[in-house]
Order: sequence, then structure tokens, then C-alpha cells
Amino acid sequence: MISNNAINLSESPLYSFFNEVKKREANGERIINLGVGLPYHDTPLDVKEAGIKAVKEGKTKYTPASGVFELKKAIAEKFKKEGLNYDTAEIVISSGAKPLLAAAEWAVIDPGDKVIISSPYYPPFVEVAKQMGAEVVLADGLACSSPDKGMAGGVLGDFGITTPNPPWQGGKALKLLIFNSPNNPIGKVYNKEELEEIAKFAKDNDLWVISDECYSDFVYGGNYLSIASLPDMKERTIVIRSFSKSYAMTGWRVGYAAGSVDVIKKISMYLDNFIGCASSISQYAALAALKDDGFTEKMRGELDENRKILIEWLDKKGIEYVYPEGAFYVFVKYANLRELDPSDEHGARSESMRIGSVAFAMELLERGIAVTPGVAFGDYDDYIRISYSVGKKKLEEALGKISKLS
Repeated sequence: MISNNAINLSESPLYSFFNEVKKREANGERIINLGVGLPYHDTPLDVKEAGIKAVKEGKTKYTPASGVFELKKAIAEKFKKEGLNYDTAEIVISSGAKPLLAAAEWAVIDPGDKVIISSPYYPPFVEVAKQMGAEVVLADGLACSSPDKGMAGGVLGDFGITTPNPPWQGGKALKLLIFNSPNNPIGKVYNKEELEEIAKFAKDNDLWVISDECYSDFVYGGNYLSIASLPDMKERTIVIRSFSKSYAMTGWRVGYAAGSVDVIKKISMYLDNFIGCASSISQYAALAALKDDGFTEKMRGELDENRKILIEWLDKKGIEYVYPEGAFYVFVKYANLRELDPSDEHGARSESMRIGSVAFAMELLERGIAVTPGVAFGDYDDYIRISYSVGKKKLEEALGKISKLS
């Protein structure tokens, strides 16, 4: 018999759509992929050459499960430039961010603990917590991303965390808060005032915080600020980052986490027992990536141009969306992407004409455009996620096709 854990693990539309697109492409279909969460750029040549060099030099054996020392040291230097001081003993490396997310949740929560997760969310946040036996409390982050509302109610008020009867009260204690900034899928970047509010809540309630910062190199306007840099937050925060997005290394599978010595030791033990080490070759390639010669900055500039093209197109169409401050996605309320109901003087579609986000994404896929249904990120069936991480000409072609939807 299959276990209840296996039965209860949900397949996310995020991954099922990715697999469907790959299958169609393998069968010769031409698809403009605005759904995938990866840079359209190729891995830098010097990074590739570092990987090849590692192979030629015989660096093809197991490494410590927590990663090679040289890479940890280079990561510590990268953090230091951002005002975050981590020793190599406070850093752990794994095969991408996902194993580290699982290890971090395993290290700090027990069955029955309550976990607050900002929503819309990256699907593994929720699935891992459920598998650990935690009770998930979703905090709606769309409200605090409204350009009209701003900080009127404070980010926690918008989340519903500080309401008179918050959903996390009662039962076992609240233990952990998980959020990502920039947010996938909405592109929200938490500013200092918002992070200070979250930090105060975490300290007042003695919470652990997992800060997913995999898109920290993609902030458009201003510098990135980690919650771990705030007073008294380093010891209770587990920062998770990845080489995948920042250096176009999605297939190389290298991620890293930083936190207190005690929690990093436990995360390393998890990796020892359940995962093993990241590829030795990929780790030495990642070491070369950290000697960044401007690749990430150039990539960010090109993505920002695409972001502006997409925002201008959405504004001209009068389509509602969450304004993206970072990452490379726009979360779009898609109703107005289809032809407006001519019988409605306000341009709204009748309820009988509405379809769910999965069906709408399939409609676009049949026209050669891939997007991600909003339900992949929570209860957001009125939305789709559009990635602007494609070549400029492809993006403009895709928007032209969407404009012709009937």
C-alpha cells in the first residue's frame, strides 16, 4: 500500500505545466514559454570552463554533505559585502534550494506546530510543512502589494496576522514564519519598514523565520535588504539562496543556506542522512560564478527592460496586476486578457463566460504560449503568472498573440 504521506502529496500545476510544455516542445511544437521560472540567458562561459576544469583535475568525488570549504568561504565574502557576517560554520551548501528548504523546516518544526506562510507562495513551502505534520496558516500578501493601499494597515495587518482573532491562535504554538522576497509569483520586495514589522512579530512570538532570497539579485530600484541583517534577527533567521537564478545555473543545482551554528549543524545532518552532497563539479563552477564580472547586473538590466515592456502593455490594456518590484514575474488578473463581453457596458465578463486559471493557461498553450495558472500558488484562480524572462522579441511576439485572444 502507498503511504498516506505519498497519497497526500499534491502535484502542483507549476510542475505539471512545465512538464507538459517540455513534452510538447520535444514533439516539435514551437512554444513561447512565459511560464518557466528560470533565466533565458546561458550559463557564463567562465563558469562552464570552471566545471570542465574541475572534471579534468579529478574533482569528481564526494564532498562533505555541507559543501566544499572554498565555496563556503566565497559565499561568506558575498554576504559580507551586503552587511551580513557569517562564518563558514554558519553556511551549508546543497543541490539547489529545495533540499535546504526541507532541511530547514525539518530542523525547526514538530508535528502540530503552526507555520505562517506568506501567500501567494512557492508550492514547496506548503507541501514540505504539511509533510512535516505542521498546521499551515496562509497570510495573504496580495493586499500589502496594492499600490493604492501601500502601508496603510502595515504589512502584518494586511497579512491578517495582527487582526483581533488571527487564524493562528489556539492549539499548539506558532513556531515558524516563511516568506520570500522578492516574492515568487508576485514580485513583491519587502522594504525596511515592512521587514522591521515582520521582525518585531517574530521576536515577540519567539519565531523562527525562513527567508527565501533566491531572487535577491533581481530588485529593480534600490538595493536588496535581508531580514537577517536587522537587529537580533540573524540568530532566528535561516536565509536560503541559490545560484540558479543569479548566475543562470538552474541545471547545475547549487543552493546555500545561512543561519546560526546550531541550526546549520542540524541542516547538515539532514543532508548527510537524506540527500548527500551537491555535485562536486557544480560547486567548483559556482565558485567561479561568485567572481562575477558583471554578468548578473547585465542580466538584471535586460530583465528590467522586459518588465517595463510587459507593464506598459498591461497598463494599455487596462489589465489588473500586482506591480512587480523584483524577481521576473507579473501576477496578472487574467479576465480582461480575453475578449470583453460586448453586452457589458463596463467591460466585465459575465460569470458564465469565466474559466479557471488552469483552463485559461491551457487555452494559451494551444496558441503556443505557456504561462503558469494562479492556483499553483494558492487560492488565486483569477490569476496567471507571466514570466518576462525571455528574449525581447519573443516577449513582444507573445503579447501580440495574447492581444488577439477571442
